[in-house]
Amino acid sequence: MKEIIEDFQRFAETAFSIDYGATKGAILDAKSALKRIIKRTEAGLDQRWEIVVSRGPRLEFTGRILATDSYVTKGDDPLNIELHVYQTVAGALIGVSSAVSASSEGYETIQATVVEPTQDLQAMRFAIMDGFGWSTVARTMARKKLKWSLRRDID
Repeated sequence: MKEIIEDFQRFAETAFSIDYGATKGAILDAKSALKRIIKRTEAGLDQRWEIVVSRGPRLEFTGRILATDSYVTKGDDPLNIELHVYQTVAGALIGVSSAVSASSEGYETIQATVVEPTQDLQAMRFAIMDGFGWSTVARTMARKKLKWSLRRDID
């Protein structure tokens, strides 16, 4: 870490000799960003997550968990299902569902839906619900734990 700070200081000195105004603005922006990161970290809101999905890329991000729920399916081979909704520092939403066989066979599958941040929060939320297949448990979690409206107004 010390090397990174020293490298930043050398870079800033060089940049100041070229363009004082732009460099000062960039350093102030970096200072503000660092303050936000420290504040979130101290509050325990953000942490580093790594999710290995069954099919697709490994997900790595800094963020927080917004809600979680679980249930057991019925039938001859019941599954333990868990649903998680995360929000990244940049504002993306990630919905993760995992299914583990309740039998001793050890079957497990993990699926994730990543929704990049946009101005349309409702579209982001609906994309997460699409990833969960609009299951009853996902709907209940969205309404009660996340306080999301699942109503779509059409003009």
